[in-house]
Amino acid sequence: MKKDIVSYFFLIVILLLPVMVSCGHNDDDTTPPVTNQNNDEQEEPKNIDSYYVKYEAMDGGQVSYANKTTRRITFKDVKSDSGVTVYGNWEGTYGPFKKGDKVYLYISTTGRYTTNARLSVSKNTEPFTIKAEERESNSIKLEYIIDF
Repeated sequence: MKKDIVSYFFLIVILLLPVMVSCGHNDDDTTPPVTNQNNDEQEEPKNIDSYYVKYEAMDGGQVSYANKTTRRITFKDVKSDSGVTVYGNWEGTYGPFKKGDKVYLYISTTGRYTTNARLSVSKNTEPFTIKAEERESNSIKLEYIIDF
């Protein structure tokens, strides 16, 4: 009986030893500054934000029955200008862009119906925010320089 108690005591000590040892010293979360070959301090790299742009083109106040409205859409993709011709509504999301990039959406509508357009921007994983919008037009020019 006495041997069992001693055995259990040693077993508990052995199991708790790593916990007691790891909690016993002072953990400093300070990291040494980044240095170059001359041991000059350098700034740590900054987080680079990513921006995503959502373009939308929708029917205006009058619905374009049978999709007889043709829209020529030109927009800024990450690397270049892009364009598409659509019949009806269109939406596209592109990125990542950087702060200071100029994004735009140009729409030319043929036919007798108008177009509504919206340009929205999202930073990292935040929700999209409308940055430019135009309604009830045949010729739309939306531009925005990413600055937040």
